[in-house]
Amino acid sequence: MNPEWERVLGFKNEEVIGRHFSFIQQDRPDDYEENVARVLRGETVRGELSLRRKDGEISFHTFTGQPVYSRGGIIGGEWFLNDITDRKQIERALQRSERLTAEIIEGSPIPIFVIDNDHVITHWNRACEMLTGVSSEEMIGTKRQWEP
Repeated sequence: MNPEWERVLGFKNEEVIGRHFSFIQQDRPDDYEENVARVLRGETVRGELSLRRKDGEISFHTFTGQPVYSRGGIIGGEWFLNDITDRKQIERALQRSERLTAEIIEGSPIPIFVIDNDHVITHWNRACEMLTGVSSEEMIGTKRQWEP
């Protein structure tokens, strides 16, 4: 393990070396076992996982695991993690913001439609349906905002 492991997860080498990885893996422990088996069969594996930091917080990572060879045989695996926690937190905040925006637009008694930079309709609320007589299913994803 390298010093970055301690910085990202908060565990010192002596707290981790010799322990099963599942003590910090937050989700899908069966995937861990399968990925180790695949690496020991000679495959390279990639994916995402969440890990529990020493302070109890959850961190998100991409990983690559690959076999380590010596004298023509596999003697173990080498794993690389990339911390994507900030990206995941930003993505979740954006999703919450998009849900809230959609709820505000849909709940408004004022007819509202929204178009993106390409002039494609992304929202067509119920009040707009009632005013125009055209359903959101017919309008969302089109560039026909001018028709109704």
